[in-house]
Parts: sequence; structure tokens; C-alpha cells
Amino acid sequence: MKRYNIAITGYGNLGRTLFNNLSGHHDITVIRSPSQYKRIRSADILFICVPDAKIASVHRALKKIRNVPAFHFSGCLTSDILKAGRGVPLGSIHFPLSFNVKNRMLDLRERFIVFEGNDPGFELASSVFKPFKPKMRRMDRKKKPLYHLACSLSANLPFYYLALSRKHFTELGLPERISEDLFTSALDNFRILGKNGLTGPVIRGDAAVLKKHIDAIEDKGEKRMYRNAVRFFTELLFKKRA
Repeated sequence: MKRYNIAITGYGNLGRTLFNNLSGHHDITVIRSPSQYKRIRSADILFICVPDAKIASVHRALKKIRNVPAFHFSGCLTSDILKAGRGVPLGSIHFPLSFNVKNRMLDLRERFIVFEGNDPGFELASSVFKPFKPKMRRMDRKKKPLYHLACSLSANLPFYYLALSRKHFTELGLPERISEDLFTSALDNFRILGKNGLTGPVIRGDAAVLKKHIDAIEDKGEKRMYRNAVRFFTELLFKKRA
């Protein structure tokens, strides 16, 4: 397997995770600030792990020093924001995973990698991550926003509901942990049985219980949110059954 010299700019949760996983297979150069941009001179590939709003400007600045194949890791933005000339491998690489402070040693072996970009970029990205036996998938650039929405629904939205659930358990004098136990057990059921593993008044079509839920909510915003969510998921579930 070919060994590359990869420059990683942006050393947050994702940058550290990439460094920890790739350093055993490739030579890694970390660029932490503009004062270190000259380090790109020794690189074969550039990984841009900065916030979305900074990707284009960081790439422009580094490209002036050395124009190398470049990849950013935004789930929403496309590779179009990277400008490096005809034939230069470019792309957007995204791991549909949650990266956080305690997760910097996350193992990237046999994970899904969603790629959007040109053909040379796909070939190069596949070569870089080959030691990890990834499940590579290509994404149409026009569908990136929908893809990122799906990621956000999976990784973020459930935890907004969990936070609200914790709040109510606390108000009842019960441990917050109950919400986590419910969530993990429900997720296990869903993994095994799919939507057949769902329980509760929505899947049962129990309108009387749902009304009691709505009546128990004091906050107007939360009441509106719950009512709309129930309506949406009822339509979604029962339309699919029909």
C-alpha cells in the first residue's frame, strides 16, 4: 500500500481522529495556524478540517504555497469550493460518524466514507484509506444538502428530544438516566426489527394517550412541536403501511 505525506490543517476533534488513525500508515504533517502554512511544502495531499466557512479561504492561502490534491470534510459543502486546476484530485470526504472530545481515538476501520468530487479524487481518497477497508460511497454534489440533513436527523435531532425528556424526568424527581435507557433499548429494537420494533402511542394509533401527552405539556412551544411531530410521524408511518 502506498504511503503518502498528508498535511492536516485544523486540529480539532476530526483532525485529531484522522491523525491518530492515519499516522501508522502515512506520514502526517499537522498545520495548526497560518504561521505553519509553509509545512505544506512537503505534503502530497492536503486534508482541510476547518469549519465550513473557512474551507475556501484556507485552501486558497495554502494553494499559493503548494498546489496539491485537496480534500475537505464538510458534510454539506461540495468540492466545488476547492479550486486547484484541471485534473488535480479534489473532493469532499465525509464520515457519517459523531466526533467529539472524548472520541478522538475513534477507530475508522471498516466505516462508511461518503465521497463527492472528481474521479482522480475518488481514486486517491480510496488509496489513502485502503488500509482501513472502508465502505466507500460516492455522492452526487446536488444531493449533499439532503445527505447532510439525513446525517443531522440521525446524529443531532434525537438528542434534542433526549434533552427535553431528561428535563421532564428531573421535574418528576426521577433520574435523567431513564431517558438514556429508553433510548438505547429502543435503538436496539429498531436495529433488529426495523419499524416493527417501534412502540408507543403513535405506532399504535392511540389518540387518547396522545391527547393526554399534549394536555400535560405546559410550554406552548413544546406543545406545538410535539403536536406537529405526532402528526408528521403518524402520516409517515401509516402512509407506508397503506
